[in-house]
Amino acid sequence: VMNAVYEIARNGSEEYLSIIHFASAGNDCCVDTGGQNGEPGPEDMYRDYPFVSYPSSLETVNSIAALNRTGELWSFSQWGENLALSAPGEGIYTTDLNGSYRFINGTSFASPYAAGVAALVMSEEPSLTAREVEQILYDSAMDLGEPGKDEYFGHGFINARAALELVNKGGCCDGDSCSVVTETECATLGGLFLGFRTNCDNSPCSGNPDPLGACCTPDSCAISTDVECAGMWLGEGTDCENNLSYCQPSSGYILVPLQHASIQEAVYAASTNDIILVAPGEYTGSGETVLKLYGKAITIQSIDGPGSTTLDGEGLRQVVTCSSGETSATVIDGFTITGGHSTTGGGIYCVDSSPTFSNCVIDGNTATSLGGGLYSYQNHPATASPAFTDCTWNANTAPYGGGIYCSDSSPSLTDCIVSGSTAGGGIYGTSGTISLSRTVMCQNSPVNIDGNYVDGQGNRLVPSCPGCDGDISGEPDSSVNQDDLQWLLAAWNSPDVLADIDGSGSVGVHDLIMLLAAWGACN
Repeated sequence: VMNAVYEIARNGSEEYLSIIHFASAGNDCCVDTGGQNGEPGPEDMYRDYPFVSYPSSLETVNSIAALNRTGELWSFSQWGENLALSAPGEGIYTTDLNGSYRFINGTSFASPYAAGVAALVMSEEPSLTAREVEQILYDSAMDLGEPGKDEYFGHGFINARAALELVNKGGCCDGDSCSVVTETECATLGGLFLGFRTNCDNSPCSGNPDPLGACCTPDSCAISTDVECAGMWLGEGTDCENNLSYCQPSSGYILVPLQHASIQEAVYAASTNDIILVAPGEYTGSGETVLKLYGKAITIQSIDGPGSTTLDGEGLRQVVTCSSGETSATVIDGFTITGGHSTTGGGIYCVDSSPTFSNCVIDGNTATSLGGGLYSYQNHPATASPAFTDCTWNANTAPYGGGIYCSDSSPSLTDCIVSGSTAGGGIYGTSGTISLSRTVMCQNSPVNIDGNYVDGQGNRLVPSCPGCDGDISGEPDSSVNQDDLQWLLAAWNSPDVLADIDGSGSVGVHDLIMLLAAWGACN
């Protein structure tokens, strides 16, 4: 009877939402022969046969086993073919009846993890049915033990991040090969996205030698193959809806390379407040710089982000030059800035200017003197306050300021990462002040920062870069463990950039669940 009731609830109806049922597998794995305080005695006989308690044993209920700290089945947890999933069940830090906190064990503390992940999935996509959510949890679980579903771990270890990613993923055809990725990742691959929550079953990409994508002309957009496109083909799997601003721009838009072969040519042609939209590709230059802004209040924006749109100095020149009084109205958005080489400011040379950079990767640039990634300098009474948001510096080098050199200027970094800088460290400042907010400084040699900076909260200066999300302690060690859990709890409700795993701006329950889902060695 209960199984039938649960089945009706799980299927839902027009009046009621479908319900997902979770239950603890149970803790009575052994016959008590004299243990104290719920612990087994020395002669306890552990079950050597599968058994899962009611109602967890019902087909309509997701039975959750408990794992110990090392990722093995907890010695007290029941097991059997009815198991759906497994979750942490040993050393769980939780509230106590006396109003304090304590560590406790049991499958009763494992099943809430699975229910919590299900709730996260449903909050991401409320239209999902109970069965669809269950399948997402099964498909995203980390497989443990024997390949596939087994009696000890079910479908595997519950994985919050993978489950959330799977909600927004689908099959992607890259020629005849298929992978399950996000729509953005598929576009980066130049693939054809099959739709959300589709998969690669039944070889959906075979026999697809001529993939489709958006074909742009100066005043229209159509879906065609690369060969059939009479304009500019934006890549396999791209569509007209998401690229309409590029294919059919309104007044004030300039298209590269559809209207101008290079970004620099588009800058020459641009007027105040124009937006230059740049298609994926690698853009180089000649002379001393790839791109000079000439003080223009314009936006230069890639249509597909830094993963597929590169400004490359080819080891011969600066990449971006701002030296004509640019203000915050000069915006560079969504590019990889690489291969820069100069005496000062290999990647970005910024003097007496305050441009805005967003969603950029400044990688592999060199200066023989100052500022491999960025050189920022101010001649009084001019101002130099370049602003960077969601930008990453990596593997830049210079004798002073491998990543950033700041002199008499006030650059600001928000939600950024500066890592892998060599020779002159991550940031080198003389006079002037750089402002950091929710920014990670890690693995820069010989130091992360040499000089003063304004701490805008949420920053982390650590010797090693985190190996994965959840590796957040003061000494990242490429694993997620008790040290990281304690750090997250201490950072509760704060803007700590590493502990705020979901990027919401504050450390909370969602971050805790994601940390626990990543428990163990970083993949």
